[in-house]
Amino acid sequence: MTTKRGRPKTDHGISLDVILAMALEMLEHTGPQGFSMRALATRLKITPMAIYHYFSSRDALMRELSDAVYSEVVRDFESAQGDAKAKIKHLLTSYYKIGLKHPNLTITVFLTPEAFSAEAKRITGFLRELLEATQLSPKRKQMWLDILIDFTHGSFIATALAGRSNVAFANKQSLAYVRQLEELLDQIF
Repeated sequence: MTTKRGRPKTDHGISLDVILAMALEMLEHTGPQGFSMRALATRLKITPMAIYHYFSSRDALMRELSDAVYSEVVRDFESAQGDAKAKIKHLLTSYYKIGLKHPNLTITVFLTPEAFSAEAKRITGFLRELLEATQLSPKRKQMWLDILIDFTHGSFIATALAGRSNVAFANKQSLAYVRQLEELLDQIF
């Protein structure tokens, strides 16, 4: 009996959504250093080639994963109301919540610039546009863009890593983040 060469007709029922969901779960459990395509394939009970059917590389998988996760922030931002200050608060608070939920994804993107997603770029673009509503000089607008992004990243990564087993701590830190963000925004507007 001869078997045909080439790509199998099915991937044993595996779908892009299943791969992404398991990849996110594994990434958040193992961290960036513990995640591999081979480990993901083993967990899904498929061959690594079945994953490579969807993604050309680990970086491509991480980019798709970050697009999927950060698209929630973009969708949420579309409903933002108010002036530029209120919209920045809405955008960054939403991003903070997603980052708090998936800190290892953000760390992975930091470690792998090729995994930087289009959705993350859109979030930065929204923030940049909102800062255009200020009377700040271009240099100060860039400075505040960097400050707000770094403040948000640092806040959710520190809270997530310190508060993984302590929900009360994470909630307290989340409230502190919002208060501190408001103070920063008061300096801009």
